[in-house]
Amino acid sequence: MNEKGFTLFTALVAVVLIVLSALLVNSMVASENSILSVLEERQEQERMQAITDMARADVLQTFNYSIRQEMEEYFSKQRSGLTPNYISLDMKEDNWQKLKNGVQDQFVSTNGVKFARRMSLHLPTLATNTLDPRGYIVSVKHTEHTDEFVDTIQKVFVNSRENKQFLFINNCGNDDSAVPDWKDCEGSFYLLLDFASIPDADYEKLPFIEVKSTRTNRSLSQPLIPRGKIRLYVPLRIFKAMAAAHAFGKMLTGNGFMEDIGRLRLGFCDASFPCSPREDPLREPAGEWNAACDASIGLNTPYSGTSYSSVSQGSVNNAVIDVARTLINERIQQVSGNSGFSDGLFGMESDPAPSVLTILDTEKTRTFTQQGTDVGLYCAAPEQVRVFASFKDDDPLFIISKKETTRYFFQLGYEMTPPAFGGGGSCTTEQNPAGSSDKCVPG
Repeated sequence: MNEKGFTLFTALVAVVLIVLSALLVNSMVASENSILSVLEERQEQERMQAITDMARADVLQTFNYSIRQEMEEYFSKQRSGLTPNYISLDMKEDNWQKLKNGVQDQFVSTNGVKFARRMSLHLPTLATNTLDPRGYIVSVKHTEHTDEFVDTIQKVFVNSRENKQFLFINNCGNDDSAVPDWKDCEGSFYLLLDFASIPDADYEKLPFIEVKSTRTNRSLSQPLIPRGKIRLYVPLRIFKAMAAAHAFGKMLTGNGFMEDIGRLRLGFCDASFPCSPREDPLREPAGEWNAACDASIGLNTPYSGTSYSSVSQGSVNNAVIDVARTLINERIQQVSGNSGFSDGLFGMESDPAPSVLTILDTEKTRTFTQQGTDVGLYCAAPEQVRVFASFKDDDPLFIISKKETTRYFFQLGYEMTPPAFGGGGSCTTEQNPAGSSDKCVPG
C-alpha cells in the first residue's frame, strides 16, 4: 500500500515537474521571440531612420545646389537672350549696410515667392527620386494646398530678413557703415533659412517624408525639412562686384560732374529772356532770340551738330538726352580707363561697355501761336541718370554652373535736384522787314 502511495506521489511530482518545465521552456521561447522581435523592430527602426536621414540629406544637398544655381542664373543670366536682372545702387549712398539691405530686400521681394514655389514643386520630387532602398518605399506626404506651403516658405525668407539673419557676407569689410575696398573683399555669402522660428501650425504644413517596410508594413514619418536654421553657402562674389560698382559710381560722380549734368537745360527755360531758347545747355541765353519762335535751334560749341525744335517735346527731349549721354559716356571712358577695375580673374566688362539712360523732367513753359493755334514751347532737364555696368568673374572657385564666366549686372542711379523752370506767358514771332531777322518776343 505504501509502495503504491509513494509511486503515485512520485508520478504526480513528475507530472508537475514536466508541466513546469514545459511552461518554463514556453516562457523562455516566448521571451526569446519577444526579445528578437524587439531587436528586429529596433533594427528596422534604425534602418528606416537611416534611410530617412539619407533621403533628407540628399534632398537638402540637391536643393542647396538648386538654390545656388538659381541665384547665379538670376544675377548673371547665364541663359542667352534674357534681359539681365540689374542690382540697383544709389550713387549718392555711401552706407555699406544700407546698400546690402537694398540687395537683400530686392532678393526677398523678387525671389522669395519664386524660390518658395520652387521648393514646393521640387522637394517632394527630390525626396522620392533620391533613394530606392530594397524592401522599403520612400514617399512624401504633404498638404494638398501648395499655396500654404509656398506661404510658409515665404515667411521663412521674410522672417530671416527682418531678423537681420538672412545673408552673411564673407571677408568683405568689418565696418558696416563704410563701403569696403572691393579689391580686399571676397564677397561670397551664406544664406540662412530659419525654420526654427516659424509657428507649429506653419511648420506642420511642410511636407513629411515617410519610409515604409514592404515586409512588416512598419513606417516612419519625419519632417522633410529639419526644424532649425539651414545655412547655405553661395559661392557668388556678388558683394565684391557691388563694392566695385559703388567705387565706379563714386568716381563717375566725383568733382561735381553729376551736378553739372543736373544743370543741363534745353528749350525755353529761363525767366531772364523768356522767349529765348538755350543754345548752350549749361548757360542761360545772353539776349533776345533773333529767329522765329518755332525755328530750329542749333547748339554752340562744344555741342555743335545737335539741333532741336522747342515746339516739339520729343525733339527737346532727344537733344537733352544726346548731350547728357555724350558727356556721361566721355566720363565713363575716362573713369574706367584710368581706374583699372580689374583684379586678376575678376573685373569690369568693357564689352558691353557701360550704357546710359537719362530720364527727363519736361514742362511746357510757354505758349506760341502757330497758324492760329496755340502750341507749347518746351524746356527739358535731366531728372535721373542710370548707368548700366557689368562685372565678370572667371575664377572657377566662385562659379556654380559649368559656364566659364559669371556676370553681375548693376544699375547705378543718380537723382537730380528737381529743376526750376522759368515758366509762364506766351511768345510770338515778330516779323521784321526784309533784310533783317525775325524775333521771338513776349506777346
